[in-house]
Order: sequence, then C-alpha cells, then structure tokens
Amino acid sequence: MELNMPILFPRSPAIADHYRDPDVLANLHRQLKAKDFVKLPDFLLPSAYDVVAQNLEYLHSQRIRKEFVMPGFNTERRMSVVGGKRVTDLSLQLIALYGNHDLRRTISTIIGAHIHTVCHEEEFMVVNFLDGEADTHGWHTDDPEYALILITESPGENGGGELEYIPDWHNFCTNNGLDPVSKINTAIELAFSLGLAESSKLAAGDCYLLNASNALHRVTPIIGNGRRKALNMAFDTRRFRHYGETAYLLYAS
Repeated sequence: MELNMPILFPRSPAIADHYRDPDVLANLHRQLKAKDFVKLPDFLLPSAYDVVAQNLEYLHSQRIRKEFVMPGFNTERRMSVVGGKRVTDLSLQLIALYGNHDLRRTISTIIGAHIHTVCHEEEFMVVNFLDGEADTHGWHTDDPEYALILITESPGENGGGELEYIPDWHNFCTNNGLDPVSKINTAIELAFSLGLAESSKLAAGDCYLLNASNALHRVTPIIGNGRRKALNMAFDTRRFRHYGETAYLLYAS
C-alpha cells in the first residue's frame, strides 16, 4: 500500500480548535483527575486523523498475531499488534505525530504537568487490532503513566470492544485489603458490585486519555465480526523509570 500524504512535521497543527479553549482544557483536567479517564471526541484535525487512519490501515497488513495469558495479572491477550520498533521502521508519519508539539502541549495541559517521551523501544507507541470474535486486550495496568488512544475503527453497537476501567486501582485494592495482582478477580467483582467500574464505547475518530498506570483497564471481547483499530501513544511525567517485560512479550516481533 502506498501512503500518498504529507508528513505531519513536529510543529504542524494537529489538534482541533475546540481543544484550544482554556475552559475546555480546565474541565478535561478536572475529569482526568477525578476518573483517570477523559474522552476526547474529534481530537485531531481531519488532516491529522486521515494520516493516522491510512497508516493504521497499512499497518494492519503488517500485524503480528498474539494469543496467550499475560503473566502477572494472568489475563488473556487475543489480538494482533505492531510494536514500537516496527512502527518506527514502517511509519514516519506516526513517529512525527508522537513528537508533535501541538499534541504534546495539549496533553500536558490536560494532565497538568510536563510530559516526557517514554524511553521504551516497544511501548512508546503501539498499534492494537482486535480482528474478530472473542479478540480482547485483557485487564492490566501500563508501565508508562498516560496513554493517548486514537480509534480508527470500532465495532458497532453491542459488538464489544468497549473500554472498561477501574479508577485508582491500587488504592481501591489497598482500602479493601486485596492484593491488586493475585486477587485481581475478587477485586474486579467487588468494584463492579460497588458501581466503581466504568465503561466507554468509542467510535472511529474518538480519542481518550487514560491514566493507564493508575487505572486497571481492558478492552472487552469482540462480539461477532466487528473490528477495533487503535493507536496508543504513551507519555510519562517522570523522566526516568523502570519498565517491566510485558511490553516485549506482547509487542516484540
């Protein structure tokens, strides 16, 4: 597939005008702090979104299938992926978007802190594909703090592929005397019973920002023949940190 489009340079405009309003950004900051999540519909300019959508369509042909139970939380992965190293090799456009000043300035404002590049060759930017019945990205937290997710294809209504998340996961488990890893199923059931679990259906064109290290989250299994395509860009307010091995297990070729 030939990608015939301009590259988004680091200083190119990328974010829709709506997200330049200080009052809008202040409200989004409050939502993120309260829930570890904020939905960002029509976040990118149409020209920037088209770059992403066409690149993800191309990268879908380069995907690697993964089906296994991830150690630690012991939750299922049934999905296809393109990790950061291969994104770097295959898509200058997406790398330029990751470094885009307009995007980073907006995300920093919503978070309320300066953000740094995630120095992990696989996890700084990944592409996830759920391609059919029962595909899922099981419960987990991320090593990087924040994940900016852009959806370019989503299952229809009642087709699965929804984001589910439990805010402030570690404190919730501590407050209820539950280990956040070994007692994950018990803790999830309790969170749902208390009405503390949240969900969000995302359509093509939607973005969301998640405090992915603080909120336990998953993408629910696909029902039927729907598909979900998502670009995940990771950012951190901490310049240096230790990263585990899970990203290599899921994203390394």
